[in-house]
Amino acid sequence: MTKSHNWQGVPAVVAALALILRIAPAFAETKFKDVKDHWAQACIEDLAEKQIFGGYYEDGTFRPDRPVSRGEFAAILRRAFPNAKPVRTAINFVDIPTDYWAYKAILEAYQTGFISSYNGSIFNPTLNVSRWQALVSLSTGLRYAPSRPVGDILQATFEDAADIPDLGKNAIAAAAEKQLVVNYPNPKQLNPNRDASRAEVAAFLCQAISKPGQTALVPGQYIAQVPADVTPTKTEVSEANKVRAEFSYQSQGEDAKNLRIKIIREGQSLLDEPVLVPTRSLVDNPGNKAAEEVASGRLLSLRVRDLDGDGEPEVLADLVYAKGGDRCCNYSFIYRYEATSKKYTLLKQFWGNVSYELEDLDKDNIPEFTSQDGRFAEAFTSYADARLPLRIWQYRQGKMQDVTKQYPLEVYTNASELWVETSKRQSENREIKGLLAAYMASKYVLGQEAEGWQLVEKVYQGSDRTQFFAQIRQFLASTGYAKNEDRADNKPQAQADNKPQAQPDNKPQAQPDNKPQAQADNKPQAQADNKPQAQPDNKPQAQPQNKPENKPQSSPNNQGNATAIAPKLLRTLSGSQNQILSLAISPDGKFLASGSKQEIKLWDVQTGEVLRTLSGHEGNVWSLAISPDGQTLISGSGDGSAILWDISTGKIRRTLSHTGGWINAVGFSADGKTAISCSHNKGINLWEVETGKLLYSLDGFNPIAISAARTLASSGGASEIKLWDLVTGELRNTLPVPAVAGGGIKAIALSRDGWTLAHAMSGNSRILVWDMRKREILYTLDRHTNGINAIAIGPDGQTLASSGGDRTLKLWNLRTGKLMHSMEGMGAIAFSRDGKILVSVGKDNSIQVLQLSAVQTAR
Repeated sequence: MTKSHNWQGVPAVVAALALILRIAPAFAETKFKDVKDHWAQACIEDLAEKQIFGGYYEDGTFRPDRPVSRGEFAAILRRAFPNAKPVRTAINFVDIPTDYWAYKAILEAYQTGFISSYNGSIFNPTLNVSRWQALVSLSTGLRYAPSRPVGDILQATFEDAADIPDLGKNAIAAAAEKQLVVNYPNPKQLNPNRDASRAEVAAFLCQAISKPGQTALVPGQYIAQVPADVTPTKTEVSEANKVRAEFSYQSQGEDAKNLRIKIIREGQSLLDEPVLVPTRSLVDNPGNKAAEEVASGRLLSLRVRDLDGDGEPEVLADLVYAKGGDRCCNYSFIYRYEATSKKYTLLKQFWGNVSYELEDLDKDNIPEFTSQDGRFAEAFTSYADARLPLRIWQYRQGKMQDVTKQYPLEVYTNASELWVETSKRQSENREIKGLLAAYMASKYVLGQEAEGWQLVEKVYQGSDRTQFFAQIRQFLASTGYAKNEDRADNKPQAQADNKPQAQPDNKPQAQPDNKPQAQADNKPQAQADNKPQAQPDNKPQAQPQNKPENKPQSSPNNQGNATAIAPKLLRTLSGSQNQILSLAISPDGKFLASGSKQEIKLWDVQTGEVLRTLSGHEGNVWSLAISPDGQTLISGSGDGSAILWDISTGKIRRTLSHTGGWINAVGFSADGKTAISCSHNKGINLWEVETGKLLYSLDGFNPIAISAARTLASSGGASEIKLWDLVTGELRNTLPVPAVAGGGIKAIALSRDGWTLAHAMSGNSRILVWDMRKREILYTLDRHTNGINAIAIGPDGQTLASSGGDRTLKLWNLRTGKLMHSMEGMGAIAFSRDGKILVSVGKDNSIQVLQLSAVQTAR
């Protein structure tokens, strides 16, 4: 019976073996009859042996030319990268049932970032994968980023680069640099939109998993090669009326070389020449030869605008000589048309280590250049600790004129801010010499030097006060602030140091018309009582705020801090019935916008009244931004659209549509010409505001932040922040950030100069602050007790505001990393452009309007 039992068992064993052989994938088979002498044979057989890519058991074939579906591709990816870590939370795809053969592989491929949804919660597993989609999946999943400008890489590598969809350009450029791209038979023909064949997917995978030094399994002649020395010329264009300016350059990392400008007027080319930027050595020694000017640097902006009100537009190019040190050297090149000679002449305005803003301060349709006096930056203290006096310029008849004295109200405001900061620092036992020197410069401009010296001599009691005061007097004389009788060195005012301070034409800096300084425009500079004309009854406080009755009430969360900002609550705006999801405040701080469900309200900040309600969205309004000129509002909604509104009329200027996904972040470039909208799953779009034309699509995600230095920061995934050039759309750099389990990047904030970046992770109560010049973490701010909701950096770059799930709004000092103030607040936050107003969502869905200019200090 035993034999009988064994004998009866044999057919069962044989049948079981037959069943196993019939249903098992052909992973054990290392050769397929239809890939013999195929260009990808070695790669296909290697992947089959590693059980990554199988054949067809029915006939022992591989079928190399057959397309690959999204479901099959997900399964292949999981076998190729079994140890990939999750970077996002899985979602339930409505078209993938739990018993679907590739259900687990699809979810894991999505979680690890290798593959995305087709549209929202739809996966579409039977749709074939195109070549560009396969390459983007691999490049994104492997966290590749291009090291050079994307356009340069693609144009130099592929003859059909123009056919690559915008959303795939960054990832494919990175894949090309990593030699993942295999093009048979022509390596320069990508054919991005063609379905990827099984052989092509196998070749991409072989390149992706190969180890350094390993024998190549894909024939080298079919691997796309990125040339090492390609630097194509790029051109930026600006035009107005009958004048067109074209600025060309060749990228060189973040900088450029071979700078050249061409100006066309009424269809005729009148200027076509190299742009020569003075080097640092020429700045320090203006008598040196012009040979020390070089056609390299960095273009910040190009504008065609009438700067002097004569009806003829000038060409304004803002440049920086990037190799001259961290704090040098900013220039404005102004090209002016001379009607008599029919030629353009050039003025090079040197700004030093500061920049400017073009503003029409007196509303006469002729702009002023509002800047600061960079000569004070390191004269009395370190650069990082410096505060600078205001300086205002006008461009007239081909020359820059210092007209600071013509704007006493602005100077007075600057002096008051310097004095408040002096009081604050003195209470912290910090250095105040640089502040006092800048304050005295402003007082001299106002004609209030006697009052200024009385206050300064009372405040500063250091043992070196005699020497220090003499140093201030001498410096103010040498820089043109002090009158003749105040000079300590008896040198002529315009030539105290034998160097032009800010004008390459060697004209007296503070007296462009060669009239006596105090009466250059024959206008009285101040009232008889030496007060600013616009505020005859207001003058700076007579002494620092250090009396006991002036101390602010400390917040419980400020224990251990030496000082605290005590923002004044100006008013509370009654909340909407719907939750307020977004806020934006106008540059002048006079009105604000709030977004909620399907509507936007415009508020008067001073009166608290609703000016108008904007209706046009069909979903939640997740994000708002107001243009730098205060004329245009952009809103992003859950309905998948961004809308540009005319604020003065409340009418829609145009609608910007993303294909799929809600818009959860919007913004404007610093010049207001570009609008930014970010979809939750379809990347970032840059739009031309004037026409609504789509300029670029970037492979980044919410959140985003924008600096005045043409930089856009965005999430690049769970553990990286991408830094983009807002003008060219190119990826400048990638910042790796510490990953946090279970959450991606929740919020990003960027200072106006781009030197400071802060970010917070979802569900995490910490804020990390970065020094972007060194790419180092400066501080970890960890006084919130629940997850961060929003963060923002003030215009001065010194204050950070944050709101959290603990229902608190906190203000931080970015110079020290210390908490300065804590109060109730929980939602969106926004600063006015001058930093004097902060708005936030408070309790009961209300809006808090806070004044930050009146700073009280505690001793």
